[in-house]
Amino acid sequence: MESLANLGSNVLSDLVFWLSSGLACWLLILVAERKFVKLFGAKHDRTLKIYLSNLWDRESTHSYTPIVSGHEFQATRAITQLFGDAPFRMPDVARGLVDSFFAKDRLDWSFVVSPLDPEEIAFSNMIVIGASPKNSVRRYCLAAGLPHLAFIGEEVNPPAGIHDSGVAQGVRILKGPRAGETIEGQYNFAIVEKSRDEMHRAVVITCAGVRADGSWAATEYLVRHWKGLAKSHREDWFALCLGFPVTTEYMNSYVEPTILETLSASDAENGSEHPRSLRALSARLRSALHRTRQPQVD
Repeated sequence: MESLANLGSNVLSDLVFWLSSGLACWLLILVAERKFVKLFGAKHDRTLKIYLSNLWDRESTHSYTPIVSGHEFQATRAITQLFGDAPFRMPDVARGLVDSFFAKDRLDWSFVVSPLDPEEIAFSNMIVIGASPKNSVRRYCLAAGLPHLAFIGEEVNPPAGIHDSGVAQGVRILKGPRAGETIEGQYNFAIVEKSRDEMHRAVVITCAGVRADGSWAATEYLVRHWKGLAKSHREDWFALCLGFPVTTEYMNSYVEPTILETLSASDAENGSEHPRSLRALSARLRSALHRTRQPQVD
């Protein structure tokens, strides 16, 4: 009888342990899910398209074939790490979430090379990777007036050829009380921004750089910091201007950027026109000093 009692006690303790562990895991996943849904707009629409830049040259005489840069291919691996089918592990509650908390209502996500014709854009919640010269979805967003930030030289019309970018290292503020200001300095600039396309009832998250490595690095920033962004901004829009180190060669390893500017819905509601961090203020002062040192041309 004593052995049966011990066996029953062991079974009961094991059952309590697994139930409590399962409940703790479920709560962790539920918290992560709510943050994720708010950031990526997946509350009502479980469709998400990731639009990549298209390096097809309009001046080419060959038949049309979508082309993706090597760095944006790296960006697809970062996105796959976030949305992919990695097995659930406790240290990775924030990654590989699809199989974990979308088990009943999975997120339908896919990579799409941006079409040459904007009429071919399939609208849903979107992540747009790359600047306007090579990404038609980014050009649509600019034409629709969605972004708060854009690179100097970004246009709504496509360039004549693949090498006619015209985009320069620097960022313009497009909307709000500081519209018209530019953010400059010795950086490899990138933008991470969340906006909402009210016409198509879609959330648009942009990860763009002046160069292809900047677009990849911006995507890495989103993947690594999505929980903090979700906590800070919830369902609201935000726009980050990031400054990565200037390098002659393209970046092949990720380094944390300087956050040069943060614009957000909460700042707009409070009427704030000031940088959100001491680093941003320092960056603006360095940028102003850099401009004053530029030689004057008569």
